[in-house]
Amino acid sequence: MSKKNILFVHPLTGNAYELYKAFDRNPNVNIISLLDSTAKSKPSLLSKIRYKLKLHQDVYEINKKLLSYDISNMDILFVVKGNEIHPKTLKKLKKKFPSMTLIHWALDDMSGWHTKSIFLHFGLKLFDIVYTTKTYNLSQLKDMGVKNVKYINQAYSQDIHAKPKHCEPQFSHKVLFIGRAEIERFRSMEFLAKNDIEINIYGIGWHKQIYQNHHKNLIIHDMPLYNQDYSNTIGCSKINLAFLSKINRDLHTSRSIEIPACGGFMLAERTTEHSELFTEDQEAVYFSSDEELLEKVRYYLSHDDERKAIAEAGLKRCQASGYSYDDMVDKILKNLDA
Repeated sequence: MSKKNILFVHPLTGNAYELYKAFDRNPNVNIISLLDSTAKSKPSLLSKIRYKLKLHQDVYEINKKLLSYDISNMDILFVVKGNEIHPKTLKKLKKKFPSMTLIHWALDDMSGWHTKSIFLHFGLKLFDIVYTTKTYNLSQLKDMGVKNVKYINQAYSQDIHAKPKHCEPQFSHKVLFIGRAEIERFRSMEFLAKNDIEINIYGIGWHKQIYQNHHKNLIIHDMPLYNQDYSNTIGCSKINLAFLSKINRDLHTSRSIEIPACGGFMLAERTTEHSELFTEDQEAVYFSSDEELLEKVRYYLSHDDERKAIAEAGLKRCQASGYSYDDMVDKILKNLDA
């Protein structure tokens, strides 16, 4: 495999940064970021208005940089959720650098309007390869004119999730949920709470008024967890709930991989994608109703050995099946030579 020069287009934050680091570790890649690693944007009133109109403001001047910088030696332009990139920019790049492969990658539902801009809606079909983590997007994106759509499951970070855990009291809970506030997951946890299950909840959005009058068994911290705190809390808690976003139509999400990769026991919504990633009742446990969720929480809180064995098997499955960002990079590079 020849070494690839990659220009990475996204601020170096979050999951995108974990993917960037995995590219950087790969011996077959030379990668540089279009944006300064310290680049941050503070939303203005104009940018908020444009966001609502689906005409995302290019606060990092990505279009200008792509067209003015010398990127003639780049083999790949790798764009992460390019809502700010104009279709005319992509057309100019394809004309100027016909041998450069344009790749788009995103974790969100790229066929739904809630996560994309008008620019990206019309620009997606100009990419040579579009990666999606949603199996249902395969046909939907093709219907939008995207010629080469590939499914790739979400991943875990070797820098964050695979590290040894330190189980101090503040990281150790019986039942844990980490994720943003959504009404469906709140109702399911309220059901558990009313049936004497205490749940510790971390994430954003839980300060909203609709969640304030909650059961005493819901301990809402209303704060996100990052890096080692995130990893420790998952690995040191007995049961990790994995609810899926209904607006994003998730069939698996980043936590679906990260929980087992942290050595945590995962109790997740039953879906086709979950079932393909982890064998039910051996590497993870699934539920399809609040009643089944309650039954399984009660069971696994009182069956430590079974719970620990499933968590250990889930971790081994992550490693054996190649669910890390480093493995993802290998798959992306192999697709180029296929």
